[in-house]
This record gives sequence, structure tokens and C-alpha cells, in this order.
Amino acid sequence: MSLIFFVNYDFASFWKVRAFGGMNYGFGGFGSIYEGVVMTTPNYFANRMPQSDIMPETLSKNIGVGIEYRNPLNNLFMNARYRFGFSKKNLITAVTRNGSLFSSNVIAYDNTAKSQSSSVEVGKYFPKFRSNISVNFGNSDSESISMLNNTLIFN
Repeated sequence: MSLIFFVNYDFASFWKVRAFGGMNYGFGGFGSIYEGVVMTTPNYFANRMPQSDIMPETLSKNIGVGIEYRNPLNNLFMNARYRFGFSKKNLITAVTRNGSLFSSNVIAYDNTAKSQSSSVEVGKYFPKFRSNISVNFGNSDSESISMLNNTLIFN
């Protein structure tokens, strides 16, 4: 089940503000039913699902906002954006290392991952050359939980 909204508002001739948000609640796909062991690389074994018949559930939510400036008179443009999201899951992948051999198993464990990103772009269009030059900057952060050798790791 998904719910998405998007709002766009133009103001002051050259400015636009955009906002969006969404929510998705989903269960695992057909591949999550298989309970066997899969060898994904020569030294990595992955158990696809726990033996307790728990279906994976994921609740994801995200929101974002952006502002845009475009001036055709002097050919300047600017964009700034921010997005925040989180995902709540009922399963976690537990990785076990034994020497150079890795194996993973999916276990029931409520966990939440958070992420955020922002970006800014400033530029100018040169009609004589049919080109533009721009400078942009982006930053992205995320927090999640993983498990290695039965120890929780907060990334």
C-alpha cells in the first residue's frame, strides 16, 4: 500500500517551491518465501528467511522540500532540496564470520533506518555557446542497525 503527495507552488515570477511526501507499507515478495541457503559468492552463504515463518514487513515514510529560482532575463538558476526518510522493519540480517567464511541469517528484530539528504545547485546559462556552467553540492547521511557475530552495530 502506497500513499504519495506532491505540491508545487509558483510565486514571485521566477520562484517555485515544491514539497513531497510518501508512505509505503509492504510485505516481502515471492523471493522472501524461500527458506533455503543460497551461496551468493564463493565465501558467502545467505539464509533467505527465518525458519519461524515470519513475513517481512516494511513501513517507509519520507518527506522533502525544494526551492527553485530560474531567471530567463539574466540566465541564472538555483535549486536547493532537502529530504528526510525512515524505514521501520521487523527483520534484520545477522552476519556471522568464521575465518574467511561469511554466512547470514534473517532473524526477527524490530529496527529502524533513518536517512536525510540535501543538495544545492547554482548556475548560469550562456546562450551564445548553448551551454551552462553550474556548481552543485550534496550531502547525505544515514543511520541503520546491522548485526555481526551476534553484536548489534549502529551504523
